[in-house]
Amino acid sequence: MDVMEKALTGKPCLERDYDIKIFSTKLREVVKEYDIKCDPGTPVPSDDSLADDVFKAALDFYSAVGTYCTDTERIIKFDENEIKERLKTAPTKISFGEGVDAGTMVPRRPEDKTPPWRFVGAGGLPVSSEEIFLKLVESYASIPIANSITTPTLTKVNGMRIRPNSPLEMLGAIRTVALGREAIRRVGRAGLPILNGIATAQSAIALIAGLHPNYGLRKTDGYMISSLAELKTNFDFLNRACGLLSLGLPVASIFGPIFGGYCGGPEGTAVVTVAYHLMGALVY
Repeated sequence: MDVMEKALTGKPCLERDYDIKIFSTKLREVVKEYDIKCDPGTPVPSDDSLADDVFKAALDFYSAVGTYCTDTERIIKFDENEIKERLKTAPTKISFGEGVDAGTMVPRRPEDKTPPWRFVGAGGLPVSSEEIFLKLVESYASIPIANSITTPTLTKVNGMRIRPNSPLEMLGAIRTVALGREAIRRVGRAGLPILNGIATAQSAIALIAGLHPNYGLRKTDGYMISSLAELKTNFDFLNRACGLLSLGLPVASIFGPIFGGYCGGPEGTAVVTVAYHLMGALVY
């Protein structure tokens, strides 16, 4: 409700003005103010002060620019106190899966000896047949060290090409879940979590269709919501968040700031990457 109120009453702004006059302008300011510089010879720096500066810059940046809602052409903004309060209450770990396939994902810090969460799969890769879909997912689930999998995207249902925002998309989403769960069952890992949500679902309606209590994804699976470049959302993404949160399902964000676009070079891209984490925690 808070996010929707901000989306409906926030500062009105043309999308182009947000990109150029607000996003890009403020990003250049914080990169310069916090003296963030990239050393090409050290692509993975270990400078703690640099990490602190990038975080502070991102906090300053996101509290100033917020998230742009393309459907209302308004800016969803949070002040620094709201952002910090949300970070204090954000989850510190989350459990997925069932039975012997259950596991807990935890944040890993530099030099952490905790094994990483191994998330394998197609990541929404489109496939041309259900047979290929099953074989791929069975292969992913057969990897002994896999903690979770992601499934491909179906392009056809019973030979009919899926059209966005049609019943074919809903049926495709339902079929995606059924095939995914069948594949992990075949290799004896029925409790293995599926974390991409439903790759075939390109709309909130199709996503909700795949959450049926009898045949859909489970509360022990994970659900991802995308964003638009850069730092933008729309009603469809917010509808996904509304539906998933109402059902008490775990939500993650998908984002990929575009290097060389409005983010500029590596310095700006690093700051925006952190800002996206803040957006995910606050908006979704």
